[in-house]
Amino acid sequence: MAKAIIVGSGFSAFVASKLLEKSNVGAFQIISAKNIQKYADKLEIKRNKNLEVNKLFSTKGFSFGSLSFYGCNTVIHDRLVPGGNTCVWGGFLNKYKLPKPIIKLLEDSGISLVSLSVGETGSWSNCDGIVQLQDKTKSIFLSNIEAENGYVKKIIKRDGKLYLESFYSRIGRLVTEEVSHAILCLGSYQLIDLLFRSGFLSDADRLTLSEWSHGFNLIRGGVPLPDTSQSIVIRYNTQSAIRHSLGYRTFCGLFDFRVFSKPLIQQEFKRDINSATFRILGGILTGTSFKKFGSSIHYYNLCINDVPIIEFLRAIDSNIICIGMPAVSNHQPGPISNDIALLAYKSLLPLSNSTNLA
Repeated sequence: MAKAIIVGSGFSAFVASKLLEKSNVGAFQIISAKNIQKYADKLEIKRNKNLEVNKLFSTKGFSFGSLSFYGCNTVIHDRLVPGGNTCVWGGFLNKYKLPKPIIKLLEDSGISLVSLSVGETGSWSNCDGIVQLQDKTKSIFLSNIEAENGYVKKIIKRDGKLYLESFYSRIGRLVTEEVSHAILCLGSYQLIDLLFRSGFLSDADRLTLSEWSHGFNLIRGGVPLPDTSQSIVIRYNTQSAIRHSLGYRTFCGLFDFRVFSKPLIQQEFKRDINSATFRILGGILTGTSFKKFGSSIHYYNLCINDVPIIEFLRAIDSNIICIGMPAVSNHQPGPISNDIALLAYKSLLPLSNSTNLA
């Protein structure tokens, strides 16, 4: 019997897996690449060092795919590693943007929604709803869902049925299997590359992504927080900022209460949208933007020839479900994890018993 397959293992895959456990979908499996560099030649994929984002003390992630990337004033990132972006993120989420069932789902999964404060997280915000997701050890949440080590090479639609062609490391070869649902929990590059390998994208296609203007600034203590109508900010004391930049997932409580009089690091999401355009030519994915694009790492609303990715995939097969940043369409400045969780909830709710998820 065909089963559902989740592709990816980051935050979106974590939420999707918890939702599927309460659904009517039946058996499901998670596929996530680990040590993909060992199988790159067999899969005919190559490394893209210019897409890799790593921190000194976090799990090292690599970028591999069939497409090379060249950006003009444009950067995107790719982490083909178990846990995805949760290996390097700050764990921030706006709880006010989520319905109670999602918050309960997170809490039932052992995740604490910790309010930002100097003493607990070394950070604070002008948005009261922003919290940090922490596990039972008070570390920033890391998605460690159990997944089959593999790599989905193609999506195939044939004779009215949906198939995935996947490489499994345990058997060392490609397998084509029918699936009831393909739930794509992938970042922008991996999603685009998968669609290209599957023959759903061509050189003539125009792809776009959006993000809110973003930056880090050094400010002095005592500067009032801006109104949320201007921008969403998260401020860090120096110790917290340094630990986060190095990849530490825990906050050391040895702080100085005089922190408010010292230089601070401010992360700011402005209410000013940037966009970038991408095209594929000769095996190269090129990205261009009038303003510098990609610094937020929260790029969303992937459209193909002006068609939102969810609609684009639905036209191929209604059982291809995309969850993750590229599929978020109505993101507001600030954390995007709440939008991802909400998208997962709305996308998978039709598969559920209403009493289990609603």
